[in-house]
This record gives sequence, C-alpha cells and structure tokens, in this order.
Amino acid sequence: MTRPGLAERLRAAFLGDLEEQLATLNGALLALERDAKGAEPLNAVFRVMHTLKGAAQATDQQLVAAVCHHLEAMLVEARDGRLSLGAKEFSLLFASADALSDAARRLTANEVLDATTPLGALLARLEGAPEPAHEGVRAAPAMVAATVAAPVVTASGDSAVRVAADKLDALLSQVGRLLAARARIADHAGATASIGETVTGAHAAVRRLLSTYSAQMPAHVGDALRDVERSLRDASAAVGAVATHGIEDGRELADVGDAIAESVRRARMLPFASACESLPRLLRDVSTETGKPTRLVVNGGDVEADRPVLEALKDSLLHLVRNAIDHGVEPPAERAAGGKAPVATVTVRAALHGERLTVTVADDGAGLDIAAIRRRLAEQGKAVPESDDDVARSLFEAGFSTRAVATTISGRGVGLDAVEAAMLRVRGSVAVSWVAGEGTTFTLQCPLTLAAIRAVLVRSGTQLLALPTSNVEQLVRVRATDVRRAEGREVILTGDVPIPLVPLAAVLGAPFVAAPPSDIFPALVVSAGDRRVAFLVEAVETEQELVVRPIARGHSAMPHLSGGALLGSGQLALVLNPVSLVLQALGGRLGAGVTTSPRKRQRVLVADDSLTTRAVEQGVLEAAGYEVVTAVDGADAWRQLQESGADLVVSDIEMPNMDGLTLCRTIRASDRFANMPIVLVTSLDNPEARDRGLAAGADAYVGKASAGQAGLLGTVRELLA
Repeated sequence: MTRPGLAERLRAAFLGDLEEQLATLNGALLALERDAKGAEPLNAVFRVMHTLKGAAQATDQQLVAAVCHHLEAMLVEARDGRLSLGAKEFSLLFASADALSDAARRLTANEVLDATTPLGALLARLEGAPEPAHEGVRAAPAMVAATVAAPVVTASGDSAVRVAADKLDALLSQVGRLLAARARIADHAGATASIGETVTGAHAAVRRLLSTYSAQMPAHVGDALRDVERSLRDASAAVGAVATHGIEDGRELADVGDAIAESVRRARMLPFASACESLPRLLRDVSTETGKPTRLVVNGGDVEADRPVLEALKDSLLHLVRNAIDHGVEPPAERAAGGKAPVATVTVRAALHGERLTVTVADDGAGLDIAAIRRRLAEQGKAVPESDDDVARSLFEAGFSTRAVATTISGRGVGLDAVEAAMLRVRGSVAVSWVAGEGTTFTLQCPLTLAAIRAVLVRSGTQLLALPTSNVEQLVRVRATDVRRAEGREVILTGDVPIPLVPLAAVLGAPFVAAPPSDIFPALVVSAGDRRVAFLVEAVETEQELVVRPIARGHSAMPHLSGGALLGSGQLALVLNPVSLVLQALGGRLGAGVTTSPRKRQRVLVADDSLTTRAVEQGVLEAAGYEVVTAVDGADAWRQLQESGADLVVSDIEMPNMDGLTLCRTIRASDRFANMPIVLVTSLDNPEARDRGLAAGADAYVGKASAGQAGLLGTVRELLA
C-alpha cells in the first residue's frame, strides 16, 4: 500500500476513535461532575485523554496530542490529591470536550487544525496564555448533576467491524438490482410455464388427430404426424422441466435476495440511544445556563432505526430538549409555588408502531403559554388565529419566537422550524400537545428506514409512482355520487369522518395530468401525523418491496420526490414523500395535530403472549380513543408499569415468565398501583378460572369470545368512567 493510502486509512481510523472516545468523554465528565472525588469517573476521563493522545501522536495530529497531554497532567494531579476539581476545572474539561468535537468536525471536512481554531485557543489557555474577558463561570445547579441520566453505551465485542456508510449504501444499491433480477426470473418462469401449457395442448391435439383419423390418412402423413407428436411430447416435458426448475430457482433467489436485503438493512440500523448521546451534556449545559435543575430520562434506547433517520432525529432532539428546558420548565421558585418537584424531568421515549418509529419529548413544565404566543403574533403584525390549535401551529413557522430578545440558547425562531424541516426530509411528521400547568409533549413519527420500503404502486399515464405502505391507510373505490363538498373542497366519507379528496396528479403538477372523470375511480387514503387525504389515482398496480435509490437534493422539478426504485420489468418507479404530499394537498404545516384537551388520554396496558390477541385488543381500544401500550407477558407488563404507569391493565392469564394471576397479585401488593383497575381477558371462561382471577385482585373478568366486541370495551369504559 502506498504511503498516501496508509495515511488516509490511519486518519479514518483516528476519526473513528475520536468519535467513540468523545461519546465516552461526555458521559464520564457528567459522572465526574456528580462525584468529583470518584475514582472510576476520574479514571474514565483520564483513559480517554490517554487513548486520544496516543492515537493523535500516531497519526501526526500534534495539536490534539498536546491538548490531551495537558489535560492528562491535570487529571493526574487530581488523582494524586494535589488538585481539587471545582467549577473552573470542570469548565475547562467541558470546554475541552467541545473543542475536541469541533476538531473532529473540521478533520472530517478536511480542514486544517491550527491556533485559530477552538482547539488551538484551548491549548493556549492550557499553556497559561491570558484568557479573554468573560463573565464568571456559573456552577451547575446543585440538583442537576445528581439527576442527569445518560444513555448507557455498551462497548462492542471483538467481532465488531466498522464499515463506512457509503459502502453499505453501495451494497444496498446492488441488492436493488438483485431484487429486480428476482422479479424478472419470476416473470420468465411464468412465461415458460405458459409456453409449456401451449406445447402440451398442441401435443394433445396431435394425439387426438392421430387417434381419430390415422386409418384414413396416407402412411407418410401418419408417420409425419407421429414424428410431430413425439417431438411435441419431448418438448412439453423439456419445457415443463425448465419451468419447474425456473420456479424453484426463482424461489431460492427470492429467499436469498430477501435475506441479503434484510442483512444489509440491519447493518445500516443503529440503536435509538445513539441519537441521544449528546442529550445529557446538552441538558447539563442548558440547565446550568438557565438555572433550572432538570433530569433526563431516555426510554426505548434499544429500538433500532436507519442511520439517516437517526441523524434527522438527533438534530431534532437537540432542539426539542433545549426548548423543553428553556421554554417549558418553570424556574425553581415557580415550581415550588406550584407544588412541583424542585428538579424538572424531560422524558425522551422511542417506540415502534408497525414499520414506523414514534419518538416523544415530554416535559413536566407549565405547558404552552397560548396567551404569550397570541401577543407575540400580534406584536409581529401577523394574523392571530381564533383557535388555540392554530395558535400553537405558529410555533413551527420560520423566524417565530416568543422571546423578544434572543439568547445563546433560543429566541431566533429556528428550533421548531428546523425540526419540521428535518422530519419532512425523512418522510416524517411532528405534532405538539400540552396540558396547562402539567407539561408539553412533542411527537415525532417517521419510517424506520428510508432505503428499503414496502410500497403501493400506482400509475399516472405511463409513469409508475410508489407510496410507502406505512402511510397508506386504505384503498377505496369511490363513486362519483359519493363525493361531497365541505368547507370549499371535495370530500369523501369513511365512516362518519370527511376526508379531503384530491387528484394526485394535481398535487404533483406537470407533466402529470389527472385522469378523465369516471363513475368509479380508485383512491388511496394517505396519512401524515393525524392528517389524512384521499388521493385520486388513475390505477393501482400492486404492492411490493422496493430498494430506494436517493435523488440528489435540490431537485426542484418534483419537490415531493424522495427517491427512485428499479422494478423487475426494468421500469423506474418514482417514490413519493407522503408527508409532503398531504401537506401540499391541505395547504397546511407539518406541526398539525395540536390538542388542548384539559385531560390526557387514558392509558391502557395490554399484556398477552399472543401477537394476534394483542393486536385485536389494541385496535379495539385505540379506536375508542384510549392510548394503548402492549406487553408480551406479565414480567414485561410489570416492568412497563413501573417505568411509565397506566390507568388500567388488561391481561391474559396463561403467559410465560409471569402469568396474569401473578401480575394481578403483584400490582395489588404495590403501594403505587394498588387501586389500579385490572381486567383479565382469557380463554379460560369457566367459573373456577373466574374465581381465581377475582381472588387475585382483578376488577373484572372477560372471556376472549367477547373481547374486541362489547364485552372488553364496555368493561374498560365502566372501570375508567
């Protein structure tokens, strides 16, 4: 290998080490700040500096090595008891983490590290150069350091291999070609089988001809027909064998292609915790700056999603957590006057709902100040909506802020606007809800991956268009007589809810042209957050798995285009962004879904080891307006109950790990949940089982024969009334 090639490999390895060590550093610094005399966090910070110094010296990054050397010396003094770590030292250590992070960004962008960079300024500070004038360092609020909960990062094993994202993308592109070839082979096998049927039919016809007329025809004609009959028989057998092998090979190729596609997709996935690594440090800094003691809780860190999705979420979470502390959480005196805990809580939670990822950022602050938002809109000369929902949507407008003067934390009106833009890029949505005096919740929803999707293919003229199945609620056949008008637009009714009806071609614009009207036409009901639109399409072709190839950013000819996919036929399907389409069709913003209900949705925990039963019960309860979370057994239910609480528990009896009766007794024995309503739903619909359930503390007993009908829902409503 040439020296330039070796140098580039060493540089890439150093950047990988730097990224990993910085993630460890921030967590270790937070732990050390909580316990300045703790040997383990001090040693953890020291190990980071020592490791980075050696790696930097090996790759000739002398500025990084010099900074780490000075910090290493300072930590040795602290370890030996010759230096007490106080506010000044922690300010220096956290500034070092920031400067090293900036250095990593510059090195990744092939920029030069010199004395003019933050790392250079930090080295001058460490070497004793005069510091620029600044305000005194404010110590962290006393409770903050003790209550910050950092996501746990587990070290990978020796078998782990770091693979560049672009290599995985290239491999996934080849997988797309493999899947397209699989589809072509399936088509060819089908065509071959059809040819075989034709040959077999011809063979049978010649045999009938010989059987009926062989006595009347000349000998040479009979001999010729028998030769034809034998040839057709042999051809039929050969074509049949080819068709059979083709079908078998196609199935095997399909299995292999699916397995490879799934393996590549999994290789691109990262845990949600990786998007939260910067949050503890951010929370510490903002809490210190604002003087609001706050703790962070992260749930669902092991949920996995595609790297580009997590990158969008990472930036969004930074904005939302910063805003939660700066805007949502009250000052300590105000919290004390309201009877709240002195330390506020910001909870970040990730959960899977089918093929979509739902992330919530919730605080226990004062909720949205609608009056202040109205005043700010008026001050800026903007229209002030009548409804609180519409007022809250203005938070997502670019440049809007309730702050009259911008601070280093917020006030420039780019936070929520940036969140909206990030979600739109990954075909996601954002919504806000709040309860006055109790807190605010932002809900982000997006697909798990952008690379491989299951999509519904529709046709517009000669062009195939793909819409992700996760956003398609249903396909409806609409009669012209079913179309109504409401609030100046055409709508259709699904149940009792009117849904806007919009031709897909009208939203896409030229060169797409809406199909001529007909008596019956297909429409896809597409959702984005809690908004829905029925898109009128020319024809619905099929539903299939697609590998999406990205389209270069800035492509303005089709603003709703998010990629392309090569089909087995060789045709290119254009993959559309459903969120962008819905917003364009409604003329609204992404921040829809604002609710101002004075009471939160009641939360029901459903525990059953049967996936089907869980899905049925969840569907029934969610349709009735309840928030539903599910557990796979009693142990899982008890864990979730302790972590997140609930208003009612619905449980099966026969489950592994912890059965429903044990769960029931465990709940009744706890001080926190002793009075929580419990409904047992089971196939053991007999008096003895009913008596055991009620003796264990259940409030009601419903047989599975009635679950999903009036029995379960009526019981839940009665207990939660």
